[in-house]
Amino acid sequence: MKDNIFTILKDEHDTVKKAFKNVLKKNSEEDFDIIKTDLMTHLNGEEECIYPVLEDHEELRDLILESYEEHRHAKMILNEIMNMQMDEEEFKPKLKVLMDMVEHHIHEEEKNVFPKAKKLISKEEINQITIDYINGKAYSIPA
Repeated sequence: MKDNIFTILKDEHDTVKKAFKNVLKKNSEEDFDIIKTDLMTHLNGEEECIYPVLEDHEELRDLILESYEEHRHAKMILNEIMNMQMDEEEFKPKLKVLMDMVEHHIHEEEKNVFPKAKKLISKEEINQITIDYINGKAYSIPA
């Protein structure tokens, strides 16, 4: 399998980070749509396909529990801004807080979680997680 779960997630991280910057700098509604749909789908996919496998490893358990909590807070803010207009006074401050939270989360995953996970789980597990994640996204509708 050419792309595995880690390269897919990294690409999605890059897409969302770029979308945040474009919304804040250019008021891009298209990029706001990316944040609303892709970010929620990504968070749900991690929680459903990846974290359950990783949290079984003692070395990752605390990091994954922290990740669940970061997701909970990100979803809370994301749900708030999904119901806002981009020209509302509180929109950009909330979006900036969400962006900072997501960037911190991405950093933790890419620097701590992914390297440890690659050492702890087999190639077969990585392939299965990748398939499950891709298949889950195919029918996932953000809440």
